[in-house]
Amino acid sequence: MAKNTQAPVACLPIILFFLLVSLLNVKPINAQEFYLGLKTGYGQSNLDYEGNASAKIRAKQIMNVALTYNYRFSEKIGVNIETGYSDRGVKIDNSTLDYRLNYLDIPVLLDYYPVPKVRLNAGPEISYLINARNNSDDGTKTNISGNFDKRWAVNGAIGANY
Repeated sequence: MAKNTQAPVACLPIILFFLLVSLLNVKPINAQEFYLGLKTGYGQSNLDYEGNASAKIRAKQIMNVALTYNYRFSEKIGVNIETGYSDRGVKIDNSTLDYRLNYLDIPVLLDYYPVPKVRLNAGPEISYLINARNNSDDGTKTNISGNFDKRWAVNGAIGANY
């Protein structure tokens, strides 16, 4: 099985952002238009499984963290880029198997400001599988990264912020 040897393209959205800003010839960034922040979240991760129905798959509680860059082009339009980390996976057969999948996530979102202090956003999210392992009940940890042929994923993201 051939492994993907490309380096993660974490800086690609940042380069595209600055290229877009220079092409649009917008006024220079100042403190009122550019925001940098830390974002955390909580959710559930689950997998679809096509196989033995006797295996019980349970969703896993997940945490994620991201560094977010927000640039507002005008009163109504902006862009939001988040470089983040998420820990996904599932538990199988009442914690007998605990699959942990670690991803680098990079959503590039178009922002719309309908009213002051409210931001709606939507756009693609590019994810890269950094590491995958199984933690079993007996304390052993097995690297299962080689079991994944597709390490890249493209998802959609939508959000609302106040």
